[in-house]
Amino acid sequence: MKIPRLFSNAETKFKRTFHFFNLLKCIKDEYDYIWIDVGPSTDIKVDNAMVAADYFIITQETKTYSFEGSIDIIQVYLQTLIDDFGEYFKGEVLGLLPFLLQPKRDLHEEIIKSTKETFGENFTFDTIVSNQKRLEDYPEYGISVVDYHDRKIFALFADVFCEIEERIELFEASGDIPEDYRYRPKYLNGNKLTPLSRNLDLSAYESKGDE
Repeated sequence: MKIPRLFSNAETKFKRTFHFFNLLKCIKDEYDYIWIDVGPSTDIKVDNAMVAADYFIITQETKTYSFEGSIDIIQVYLQTLIDDFGEYFKGEVLGLLPFLLQPKRDLHEEIIKSTKETFGENFTFDTIVSNQKRLEDYPEYGISVVDYHDRKIFALFADVFCEIEERIELFEASGDIPEDYRYRPKYLNGNKLTPLSRNLDLSAYESKGDE
């Protein structure tokens, strides 16, 4: 009786971790971008997403435990993937994206400062997703886009996307984010809409009532 060869532990781990990568490579050339959103955990699903991604963004709440979590992700988790898979792990960190900042709160401002000191200003997104009631309401009530506040939300995320594109272009050109890189807002300058954001066509998102 012929006994089938069993995979070694290393082979099995590689196959399990790169399963999504092998599925994704069959379709990735058909798209400009493929966004993968994963929860704040370090399980096999997240491992699959990480090894499949060309670039990734670490989102960080302006809270102490989230800042400490970012340190663990970069100094421990990513290093583990590098140690386990070497040259097969090719992803690059585009930066840390702070969110749910409440301006004029000393703790939140201190965490932003600590993040920049720890990871570098060039690896901390200049666009910060501030805590706004509309963001909390969208999952429950949907998007109306009928007033100034909705347009501000879209402007904010337009700047997030533009900064992501700029960071990717820098990596593609030089393999790194220059130390002096700073994103200049295009859609939301401080708390004010720019002409670009005022001219955004958001009609596709307007509420259709009961239709």
